[in-house]
Amino acid sequence: MKRIIFIFFFFIQLAVRSQIQLDSSLFACYPLNGNPGDSSGNGYHGTLYGATPSTDRFNNSNSCYFFDGVNDFIDVGNVLNVPAQTAITVCMWMYPMLINGAINRNVGIHVGEKAKGHLALRMQDESTHYFQALLTSAYSANSRWTRSNQPYTDNNWYFLVGVYTNNYVKLYVNGVQQTTNTGGSGPSNPTLSVVPSTEDLRFAQLPVWNSPAAEHFFHGKLDDIRIYTRELNQTEITYLYQKNVTCATPEPCQLSADFSTQLSICEGDTSSFTDLSIDNLNNIVKWKWDFGDGGSSFSQNPVHYYSSPGQYKVKLIVENSFSQGCLDSVSKTILVYNKPEAKFSYTGACVGDESAFKDLSADSIRPLTKWTWDFGDGSGSSARNPNHLYKNSGSYQVVLIVENGNSNHCSDSDTMTIAIGEAPIAEFTFDEVCVGNEMSFNDNSIYTNNPIVVWNWTFGDVGTSNIQNPSYLFGESGEFEVILNVQNNNNPPCTDADTQLIRVWDYPNVDLGPDQFICVGRNVLLSTEKNQGKYVWNDSTRSNFRMVGNEGTYWVRVSNSCGFATDTVKVKEELCQCKLYYPNSFTPNKDNLNDVFKVETNCTLKYFQISIFNRWGDVIFESEDVKFTWPEGSTDADIMSGFYPFRIKGFFDEQGQLFKIEELGTVQVLR
Repeated sequence: MKRIIFIFFFFIQLAVRSQIQLDSSLFACYPLNGNPGDSSGNGYHGTLYGATPSTDRFNNSNSCYFFDGVNDFIDVGNVLNVPAQTAITVCMWMYPMLINGAINRNVGIHVGEKAKGHLALRMQDESTHYFQALLTSAYSANSRWTRSNQPYTDNNWYFLVGVYTNNYVKLYVNGVQQTTNTGGSGPSNPTLSVVPSTEDLRFAQLPVWNSPAAEHFFHGKLDDIRIYTRELNQTEITYLYQKNVTCATPEPCQLSADFSTQLSICEGDTSSFTDLSIDNLNNIVKWKWDFGDGGSSFSQNPVHYYSSPGQYKVKLIVENSFSQGCLDSVSKTILVYNKPEAKFSYTGACVGDESAFKDLSADSIRPLTKWTWDFGDGSGSSARNPNHLYKNSGSYQVVLIVENGNSNHCSDSDTMTIAIGEAPIAEFTFDEVCVGNEMSFNDNSIYTNNPIVVWNWTFGDVGTSNIQNPSYLFGESGEFEVILNVQNNNNPPCTDADTQLIRVWDYPNVDLGPDQFICVGRNVLLSTEKNQGKYVWNDSTRSNFRMVGNEGTYWVRVSNSCGFATDTVKVKEELCQCKLYYPNSFTPNKDNLNDVFKVETNCTLKYFQISIFNRWGDVIFESEDVKFTWPEGSTDADIMSGFYPFRIKGFFDEQGQLFKIEELGTVQVLR
């Protein structure tokens, strides 16, 4: 059945192509490329009156004629005996133009005169901007005509075809038959006999008998004028328009077979064959292909599948439609290389974990040289056995393409759909407790498709649990890093962990120490143990320390989930002679001028401590020797330029009375 259908369509194609017989009944053909000669071989050459060569529709110079609309025309003479014909077809390319804004009237190609009856393919009075095919007796007493469906626009090329028979007149514009404007006048429809047999064939002029002043002349360009003594069919007219056929008529049997294809391919690939055969009349109607492996085709541009490697001789035979049966053939050799076999495996994983892919491809003749992976998520790899991290769960189509080392780099591909599981999201909450009480932990982990089946807790000391919602008793107060690891039932399992720093509270304990004396104008730091909960001082300060510089009574309240505690201290001011002296900047450049940072005093210190910090709060220097220097024994590269905070603690001994000192400051290092 398939063969019958193929043969049926082949004969349909052959029948359509056989309708194009552009050399049949060709009366005359005028390329107008430098002269008004007839290229059909019939010798109906024209005489040129004033028209000048111009640029044609292909932008070729001297390849058509320009007519000035005043007195330019071509006269072929009394060569076409219209009444003796049963049908006439006139074809031409027309480029109408305005004449300095004036009307370009009713002119194109004509046989006959207005006063004696004529046949015309023309543009109508330019005030209406239509094309017209016309057959009329003298002074339009009896006429038959067809007008274009739409008006034309000046300065554009149009392909016009007029068909004239004893029964009808047809008009085609750019290959399309015009049907909306047909008509006639007079008592009866005229036949071809209304055109006198003695009349000339003229281009660009409509003469008026005995009235030269009334003659009409065309303004614009004409090109490739064809005249047939038969009716062209729609297929031929469409072909002339779409192929832009010119009047350069070739010899019937100038046929040359040729085709293009990829001359080296890979086993299993489909070869495309493109017919490049040349027939000057474009009348090739038969193609026969022999692919060299027992396969054949009658299509013009076939495709063929080679299943085995080797060398194959491909032959094309072409034939045109002429009765003498012109034939030509061409042969080319195609080399078909072997191709590898792609295959791979993978070890599945979860979102956030790497999937491992392993190449299992093989080639029996040549080694593999290239691997191209597409992981289905917009990324890929050229490694032979890659790992890949998927960011989202779901199904992914993974493709591996492998190439071997032959000159065509033959390739094969393997495709596999893999599933990446969604990892659970580990989360937990807990209740704050005081030391000596059990802390309850609540699993709030989230999963999408695969439920959680394993919970592993580590409590930051030595304790563990595998219960979903455990309780645990910490042996002491403090901060502990608690970790929850969860695992779902995916294969392989997907896991996640949540880590939180929790605190087991001790009962608050506040001690601001004994009442203190400070020197007038100096500060003292009041502090208590940190990380006990919330701190509130009598001035609403909320930290575990407070710097004070005035005499008074100061208290602090500390609270947490275990309770609260308070303490009070009195600070008294006295005039002191003792002072601390230190610079606010120094330059450690070894020039013996302000090279170090140091502290000096005019009194005895019972206790002294200095701490210097970097910008992140880390202690970078500390000393209890009041005679320290910083940086001690360092090189220029040991410290960077910038500002360094410091803290000084100690007690002045002024005539046997101790005064507490605690100062905060900043020193700048300059380089």
